[in-house]
Amino acid sequence: MFFGSINCLLYLRKDRIELFLGSKKAQVLFPASLVQNIEILDPASFKQLVHEFLSQLELKNKKILVVLSEELFFQTIIAGSDDEQPEVRASQFISSVPFDPAKIAFKKITSGNQIRLIAANKDFFRPFGSTETSWKILAVVPISIFQDSEDIGNELDVNMVRKIMTKKPLIKAGNLLSPEEEVISKSWLSKNYLTLLILVILSSILLAFIVFSDMDYFAKNENVQKPTNLPKESSTSAEQEESSASAKESDQIRIQIFNGSGIVGQAAKLKNELNSLGYNNIEIGDAVGAGATKTIAVFSSQVSAGDREQILEKLKTIFETVEAQEGPEKDEFDAIITTGNYIPS
Repeated sequence: MFFGSINCLLYLRKDRIELFLGSKKAQVLFPASLVQNIEILDPASFKQLVHEFLSQLELKNKKILVVLSEELFFQTIIAGSDDEQPEVRASQFISSVPFDPAKIAFKKITSGNQIRLIAANKDFFRPFGSTETSWKILAVVPISIFQDSEDIGNELDVNMVRKIMTKKPLIKAGNLLSPEEEVISKSWLSKNYLTLLILVILSSILLAFIVFSDMDYFAKNENVQKPTNLPKESSTSAEQEESSASAKESDQIRIQIFNGSGIVGQAAKLKNELNSLGYNNIEIGDAVGAGATKTIAVFSSQVSAGDREQILEKLKTIFETVEAQEGPEKDEFDAIITTGNYIPS
């Protein structure tokens, strides 16, 4: 495998590039006009900055490993033995990532009984793989895959870099450039939810056919006792009542709020706002990687239409852009909200 020839590490952070070559270290900062909230504002100028910085260094024929810092990717870990399909959790995870689907690099890493899901913005590392350069990018990996086995933080030094460059199996497993990469786009998720909806509708039609066939049988056979508890309402009404019954009361809805923008205290502030509406079963935390601009609310079927509308209306009074998405039917939380930018004052 070609990972044996890596001789340079490029550490990509949200505001800078740090390059380690032997015992030497060089860095360049990103101007605010180029990069903001882990989004590339001017791709052409960003590519030029990267090329000019690397061209000044002695990188001819070098094989480079790119490592993404914690600020530049989203990550979640699920247990492979969960009752629900791991694909459902993966679908929910991808839906919560605040990037254009075309920009998302997705990786699923299985280790024992755990599945690590990672998503990053491709625009951040695309310029490093330009074909006209004299160096070569061999792999792009998130720093988190090394932190389970080594004492490696988010600040790298020469000794940590040497440790990372020896972890060839981890580099191979976490490489976001590898052909084995599993990419799940939001359009794929939509198709899967649509397929599930079609199956539910077909099952309802089949059940209705069986019920009415039995009714016709009893009507034609006088010697057979007719059941006294046949439903008098239409199947549509029954489905509506069942759906309403399955939805939770406001104070029972479990909500998780992730601070996606990195603005201090944002998740706690939103929790207080939702508490005032009667939603008291709320947990808060920080998203892995900050800088989300869009606020995304993912709802399960346990949240009624009325509660969804009330939560979304509150979000729209606080945040600049709000998007609602469908989540899996059953999950630890009934609603997951990843916050973005406030409405400009």
